[in-house]
Amino acid sequence: MPTLSIDAIQQRITQKDSELRTLRREFEARQNRLQTLSKRKQELRDQLGRIESEIAAVTTGMSRPFAGSPKHAVKKPTSKPVPPTFADLIVEILQDADLALTVQQITEEVRKRRFPTKSKALHKLVGKNAYAMATKGILHRTKDQPAAFKVPGAKTKTAAIIAARPASRASAESQPTLKQLLVQFLQKSAKPMTGGELAAAALKAGYRTTSKRLVDGVWSTLGDMKNVENIKGQGYRLKRSK
Repeated sequence: MPTLSIDAIQQRITQKDSELRTLRREFEARQNRLQTLSKRKQELRDQLGRIESEIAAVTTGMSRPFAGSPKHAVKKPTSKPVPPTFADLIVEILQDADLALTVQQITEEVRKRRFPTKSKALHKLVGKNAYAMATKGILHRTKDQPAAFKVPGAKTKTAAIIAARPASRASAESQPTLKQLLVQFLQKSAKPMTGGELAAAALKAGYRTTSKRLVDGVWSTLGDMKNVENIKGQGYRLKRSK
């Protein structure tokens, strides 16, 4: 067996060390990719869970016919009148307005009509029902204002409603940036929020965008925010001061 010189041995050691560093970089890259995919998978699971909950809630609320529908009109009168469902009330409000209304505007009308509910976050309940009804075609979302809803056949103008409420008009003209909204949501949340939850919260707050996938914009914005950190498997939160 030939004897290797010290230089040859040193060259082999250097070569092996270089190969080892390359393998380590590849391993770290794969680990980072796996973490990214796992985070995306969890967010999609959370989003799917919320959608299924919304569908279940609306299916339960739609078990009775809407007030004013032909089926309801021919129904035999009973000694006990059937109270309207929450979905009935939303449709009634939009029919009375004959205009597209935002979640906040619908919520204000619900409060005025004193609908009995134990919900501590009425605007969230309105938003959940309105978005689920829109997926079933019961309500339509306007193109110029994605967070506004109308009944089929109603006008799409929201100017008359907004003009009657100076505070709402001012809010529409000076819409906060997505970054400002994300900071507000994370400050108020007691636990980390996923990208999907933040996107849904922005839409419910009336944030207007031409993007068909607001969640992509949320992820991109979060990546540029130095005061935000990602908690693996949970979501995003503001960095805590040391």
